[in-house]
Parts: sequence; C-alpha cells; structure tokens
Amino acid sequence: MTVLVLAPERDTTADRMIRELAGRRARVVRFDTAWFPEHVSLDAEFRRDHWDSRLTIRDRTVAMTNMSSTSRRGQAGSTRRGGSLRPLRRRHVDHQ
Repeated sequence: MTVLVLAPERDTTADRMIRELAGRRARVVRFDTAWFPEHVSLDAEFRRDHWDSRLTIRDRTVAMTNMSSTSRRGQAGSTRRGGSLRPLRRRHVDHQ
C-alpha cells in the first residue's frame, strides 16, 4: 500500500516523516499542490462497476486503489497546521 503525503516541496518535517515511513518499507508519494497542473495529473475511467484511477506526480504513477492513507502538512489555504495519518475515505458514485 501507498501513503500519499500532501506537503510543500520544502518541508523538513515532512522530509523526516517520509524517511521514517520509507525506513519501515512503506511506499510513499509526495504531492505538493503547487505542482498541479504542470507536474500532476489524475486519470480516471469508469469500468463496469468501479472507477479505475491513477495519480501521476512527475514521473511516478500510483493507482488510487493502492493508497492506504494520507498525510497533510501546511497546504496553502489550510487553516490547520501539522500532519496526521488517516485512512482514506472511499466514496462511490452510483451511475444510472
């Protein structure tokens, strides 16, 4: 499974957390929202009964179904500081 870390590119606390997670053999992907849309894309396709979606950040592509948790640190426009790991909520859309 993959941990998505939403953090500015130059965030030493996020750097330490990413190193710790990598040391525990977790797959980690960092996403600075300032990279969007130049270096980030999200592709999604509805296949029969589910969404198949991929997040590409620079040269790395991750299937969204492989994301196990996310951490957010100091994003622009955020009123909350600090990061915390939490499971992703999966929301499904019914198509008629």
